[in-house]
Amino acid sequence: MPRGKKIPPDMQWAILRLTNFLNTEQIAMCLGLSMRSIERVNSHFRTHGTIQDEDPAEKRKIRRNLREVDVEVRH
Repeated sequence: MPRGKKIPPDMQWAILRLTNFLNTEQIAMCLGLSMRSIERVNSHFRTHGTIQDEDPAEKRKIRRNLREVDVEVRH
C-alpha cells in the first residue's frame, strides 16, 4: 500500500485473523504492507478491542468465521 493511506477495515480484520497463523513479516509480505503497519493494527486491537476508524454499527457484529477472501490470502 502507498505511504500515508489508511488501511481499510477489511484489511485490518484480515491482519488480525492472519496473526493466528503467520508472523508479522509473513503477513506484511502477503498483504503488501509494512511490518510497522501490521504491528500498529495488532497493538490498537490489543489496547482498544477494535480496529481503527471502525464504524460503530460494525462493532456490534461478531466476526467468528473466515470468509473465502481470508482463506485465499493464507494460501
